[in-house]
Amino acid sequence: MDSRKATPPRGATATATYMPLVTAARGEGEAADGALEKLLILLHAPIKRYAFAKVRRSPDADDLAADIAQDALIRIAKGVRACRAQSDGEVVTWAMTIAHRLVLDLVRSRQSGLQATYFADIAAQAMFGMTMEDSVGQRPEMEPAMELLLQLMADAYNGAIDSTGELIWWRLIISLDWREIGEQVQTTPAGAKRRFQRAMETLRLEVIRRVDALDEVDRKAVLALLARFGYAQALMPEQVSDNEVGAGQRGAPSTPPLTPRAAMAFTRRVRASRALSSSIEGGAVA
Repeated sequence: MDSRKATPPRGATATATYMPLVTAARGEGEAADGALEKLLILLHAPIKRYAFAKVRRSPDADDLAADIAQDALIRIAKGVRACRAQSDGEVVTWAMTIAHRLVLDLVRSRQSGLQATYFADIAAQAMFGMTMEDSVGQRPEMEPAMELLLQLMADAYNGAIDSTGELIWWRLIISLDWREIGEQVQTTPAGAKRRFQRAMETLRLEVIRRVDALDEVDRKAVLALLARFGYAQALMPEQVSDNEVGAGQRGAPSTPPLTPRAAMAFTRRVRASRALSSSIEGGAVA
């Protein structure tokens, strides 16, 4: 199934010792209850910071993060005896994976209004190697063109979703394989792959439409940013000229138009570089 995993927040294990508490909490009696209470107290702050970082664009971010943290701690308490962690790092990975699944369940809801901005953050991590939050859940300052591009990508995702459905979410965010996606849309794995390629092209056209609608100054700034990282020609080869992107394009890698192969390469970059799983791929414990 999916590989929804979460990277432990930086500093989460710096001063805390989790494994002895997990071992004690697996027992019975007052000592086990006391160890579990201490474990939950230690995990509460890093889980809430993690949750807040993921829902920070919601006007109710603090309340949502508190609810996610509470639900995660309840699940941790219920599952501590089944936890197979053998080190502090594995304990944190286990706990953050529980929190991350709760975040995804919330963000995935269309009513939350967060799915598109979450996708934009993930894409920015893949395309530009950006860290979207620091160790206390604060978003780093970024240049105006990047802020604008993130908003364009979120808007494009929203603009495409009626025709693409959840194909992009299934493949890029929760990492379903082609067989699993095919089962969702009642087609073969090859058919699922072709549908995803068409969805990526639809998304590209939505980005182009929004970039074209910018005023000249903002348009040049966004194109120069894309060119600096070698993406301008892939996203909008028809619209980009050397004069528009200036020196930003020179020295950037030559990138072909977004053919199906290029779309799949982008998919691999997103899935490989997601901060959600990059440091623990294959290492989450139940």
